[in-house]
Amino acid sequence: MLLDLPFRLRDHSGLVRVTVEPNSDPIRWGCGTYLAHDQLNAALGFPVCIATVEYSGEGYLSLLGWTQIVRSGPPGCVSWELDPLAVLNGLDVPFAFFGYTPTLFDAPARQDRSVALDWLAHSFLCAVPSPRGPRMVTPLVAFCWGFQLREGKVSIEGPSALALNAWDQHVGILRRTCPSWTFSPASIEGEVPQGDEVPGTRATTLFGPPPATLQVLLDDRQEHDFPSVTRVLGGLTSTQAFAVRLGVPYTIAQIVAHMLANMRFNLELIYAQDPACVEKPGELWPEVAADEWPVLSDEFIATLEALKHIAKTDDLDRIVHPTTANEPAWTVGYKLACSVAKHNAYHLGQIVALRRLIGAWRDPAGPAR
Repeated sequence: MLLDLPFRLRDHSGLVRVTVEPNSDPIRWGCGTYLAHDQLNAALGFPVCIATVEYSGEGYLSLLGWTQIVRSGPPGCVSWELDPLAVLNGLDVPFAFFGYTPTLFDAPARQDRSVALDWLAHSFLCAVPSPRGPRMVTPLVAFCWGFQLREGKVSIEGPSALALNAWDQHVGILRRTCPSWTFSPASIEGEVPQGDEVPGTRATTLFGPPPATLQVLLDDRQEHDFPSVTRVLGGLTSTQAFAVRLGVPYTIAQIVAHMLANMRFNLELIYAQDPACVEKPGELWPEVAADEWPVLSDEFIATLEALKHIAKTDDLDRIVHPTTANEPAWTVGYKLACSVAKHNAYHLGQIVALRRLIGAWRDPAGPAR
């Protein structure tokens, strides 16, 4: 079966031509390079996939790579893994094939045909910005193909065009397997601009930074660049926390209560079995009594610690909110970075400014002011 997939890259047009056919001649396809001569029948009847690239760009413009993710196991298997060329296995390389208009070739085989097996590949032709550019991989086109094995019989599936946003579900696997590379989200338009960056792509899934960076964004106790949360809130009396300044709409206590309501919502969203059922807090600026300040500040720190623990131990690429018509999907890492760390940074800056106004802020090497 033949499948044609057009694409554009750096103002040049391209075409991927995919064929998948039963393997009727294992010797012709070089299966003897990984199978002993008396085992060549293990490849008979299984699919042979060939994907060639035609591209009007020349030289370095045509530098491309094939990334393939495979799900292989008993019927119902949901586990995916990177499928590199065997000689590249374990080398922190996301490509099965790489070069100038490279060809994807794959011819799987199985010795034991008595076991029920589902084998499915997601194959992506990817752009690398330039030979000297950053290690950023961006998908251009995608297709799927595979086979089912039932009672010794092989049923070939595909090739079929695959929605490019299927890439986003595999980014977590790619990051863990190839940590020195950056994997750009899929572009809905399917167009990769010129240059060494890939701006303007519309992500279908939003990801956060690596765990160590995320923990520092939430609260940097070493204070490399900014005061820690403990220092921003530390030493405040109830009188200071509820001090009202002319022209300032909120007290320090109200700001902390607002940040806490937001953190509680995001904590519940991350832990929820069905995030769609989590309702936003009814009051984002809750009232706080003066005698509640010690409890409020302690609960704020405890909730922040819980979120920092998630940043350290959870799967940050886990999706907590699906893609909608108006918004990309949200991952745990994205929510912690943008909905918590970014939100808190804005309001913690306000608290420092208010502490300066009431004379309750002391710089590391200076007097209170």
